[in-house]
Amino acid sequence: MKTWIHTHWRAILLNTLGLAALLAVTRLPRASQFSGVSEPMVAAGIWAARFLLITLAITPLNTVFGWRSLLRLRRTAGLWTFAFAALHFGYYVWDSKASWLQTPIPNTAAAIGLAALLILTALAVTSTNAAQRRMGKWWTRLHKLVYAAGVLGLVHGLLETGNKFVAMNQPESANEIWLYLGLLAALLAVRIPPLRRYMAGLRHRRTPAAPAAGEVA
Repeated sequence: MKTWIHTHWRAILLNTLGLAALLAVTRLPRASQFSGVSEPMVAAGIWAARFLLITLAITPLNTVFGWRSLLRLRRTAGLWTFAFAALHFGYYVWDSKASWLQTPIPNTAAAIGLAALLILTALAVTSTNAAQRRMGKWWTRLHKLVYAAGVLGLVHGLLETGNKFVAMNQPESANEIWLYLGLLAALLAVRIPPLRRYMAGLRHRRTPAAPAAGEVA
């Protein structure tokens, strides 16, 4: 048991965070005088953004620090991103009630958010090893759309900060989304090949060279 925990403690920590966040979101009060908006809906969207940034941060952390053990967590973090995005959309539909059927895409912000959700859905459905084998090189191309999902999702969130409910109850959310946009820009920038090679080179320079034969380590 101790060996299993020692091997999987990172996944345990990530899933514990996801479950704790899910519990916190679902326990928030849902009453709102604004149709289609409630505290759980907003919180679910914010957690989707957080897990998406965690997902995108894993590869740069490996590049800079050589933390290869984190790479196996990308799928889990990505699935948590999809789960909270789907929950965000589910709350929106539920809170909107019949008005959603009349106007499923009421504005630009909703259209952008739906586009991000559709991308995340496609990535979640094809996240299995079997799908990766079947799709071959197309799997890699499809999953690069996570970058687009990140941009669309955060732009959606930024536009929604103008909502009356958000402006009245969570005025600080705009600053949070701007911070996330800055982090996203940094995480995308470090994937540019020259910068990625430079950062990988820094890691290798920090790693002490093995002593030559006969030398004292």
